Amino acid sequence: MSQLGYMMLALGIGSYKAGLFHLITHAYSKALLFLGSGSVIHSMEPIVGYHPNKSQNMIFMGGLRQYMPITAITFLFGTLSLCGIPPFACFWSKDEILVNSWVHFPILGSIAFFTAGLTAFYMFRIYFLTFEGEFRGHFFDDSKKLSSISIWGSLELKKEQSKLDKKLILYPKEANNVMLFPLIFLTIPTIFIGFIGVLFDENTINVDFLSYWLTLSINSFNYSNSEKVLEFLFNAIPSIIIAFFGILIAFYLYGPNFSFLKKEKKKLQLKSEIDIVLKSFSNFIYNWSYYRAYIDGFYSSFFIKGLRFLIKIVSFIDRWIIDGIINGIGIFSFFGGESLKYIEGGRISSYLFFLIFCMFLFFLYSYII
Repeated sequence: MSQLGYMMLALGIGSYKAGLFHLITHAYSKALLFLGSGSVIHSMEPIVGYHPNKSQNMIFMGGLRQYMPITAITFLFGTLSLCGIPPFACFWSKDEILVNSWVHFPILGSIAFFTAGLTAFYMFRIYFLTFEGEFRGHFFDDSKKLSSISIWGSLELKKEQSKLDKKLILYPKEANNVMLFPLIFLTIPTIFIGFIGVLFDENTINVDFLSYWLTLSINSFNYSNSEKVLEFLFNAIPSIIIAFFGILIAFYLYGPNFSFLKKEKKKLQLKSEIDIVLKSFSNFIYNWSYYRAYIDGFYSSFFIKGLRFLIKIVSFIDRWIIDGIINGIGIFSFFGGESLKYIEGGRISSYLFFLIFCMFLFFLYSYII
């Protein structure tokens, strides 16, 4: 969804060529990632089961790079491309959007740069939990062992839990050529398709291949076709730094070497203020990401509950006030008509009785007042 947000951002700021360019590069990278995920799921199903909660759960994965090297490498290429790491495809289009948004709308540009770091973080979280570390698929049938597996950091197992019968353990296998050939084929454009938007000089006019194909978008930002490649790379340095910062955070939290660092830290028993701050910050980031930036809670409280409360008020007004007035007029007319029906019956005795009764009420009212 974040990549679609980049495309809409490009269209909103008028950089149509950059939006279409990112659509092209994003298509190859995301197709490669989806096919790689399908290859992983296909290999995990015989081991953990065919239910999506098992075969698509990263808790049961880990260490798949040594069993599925081709899938791991192609998935890594797609991850690097989506994170905006040069020279992969999405780098050229994504950074063009970031530069354009930062120049013309700094607020939107800052949000886009922050999102670039988040993209690098969650994509490498997926990669580390799936392909690095140790394989965790043989713990899927033991809830006690599963409770010790934390997806927020490293895998910690007790000695008793690590003693497993190797004869009963199954490991995933690399997919067949029917699945590997599309992965390898999509890796090529994932690496090189971004160069169609690289600018080159032709008769002292800077033009790129994509502008030839998308002639209607040449007027999108006059300066977008005047930058040199080196200038573009220089402007892309902040986004690359942010992406690498997100990768480092993901490696620190989910990388395979984090368990070693944690054990060394326990040996030294370092409990400084910096460690407390880092722990509280990591807990804050974890809660923020686990609850999806609290957007779902805000949406549920403000929109869902707020709209339901508003609908209840509108329903009460419609049922008891609007309908009550209309129904009250109808009921009053009905009983009034029924009363007049018996009074105006054509009998003189009834008219005299009604006249005398009204006179009695009038005198009684006058006497009381």
